[in-house]
Amino acid sequence: MSHRARPSLLVLLITLLLAGCSGGGDGGEDLPAGADLLTRSAEAMAAVTTARFSLGVEGTLAGFPVQGAQAQLTREGDAAGTVTLEQGGQVNELQFVLTGGSLYLQGPTGGFQKLPAALAGSVYDPSVILDPQRGIPALLRAGTAATTEAREQVGGVDAYRVRATFPAAALGGLVPGAVADTTGQVWIGVDGSRLVQARFPLPEATATVRLSDFDAPADITPPS
Repeated sequence: MSHRARPSLLVLLITLLLAGCSGGGDGGEDLPAGADLLTRSAEAMAAVTTARFSLGVEGTLAGFPVQGAQAQLTREGDAAGTVTLEQGGQVNELQFVLTGGSLYLQGPTGGFQKLPAALAGSVYDPSVILDPQRGIPALLRAGTAATTEAREQVGGVDAYRVRATFPAAALGGLVPGAVADTTGQVWIGVDGSRLVQARFPLPEATATVRLSDFDAPADITPPS
């Protein structure tokens, strides 16, 4: 190749490189500010009347035997579902109904036992989760140093993933065993701004929370 041809070839290569960099991408969507997403989600969750909730734990929560829980919740504090506990080296699943100021608990054998609702807090209290002043809305309002990391699908829902630090006082109502401020991730729906997933690394465990079926009819009554 002659020296005369090299500048033209160099120009061609640069032109192709610049064209490849400027085209064919995803448009470089600007992500909303993390703090704004937390604020909008707190407002949206404060308006939620019912939801389907699940908690999964990988590892061991300090001082709590809870390995997981699933429940239907109401903003008034009623709940019905199951909680999985490790007791004496054995894993047991308990059914519970929390309504009317009473806790109905059924172990692996036998029927439901009626107990004071206050005892739910000794295991895991789901009644505060949708409470606008103590539950998820309060947790989202308390988040600091929020950064929006990505937009992605979570369980078929388009969501923004936000990393933020949450104080132990607010997190403890959602994740038992949280005794220190924790930096975790929350996934906030693009449509509706409701919280669909949250993940919190703890000293000896990682807790993952998922929510769905917002405002679906809920008929939680004492077991017969």
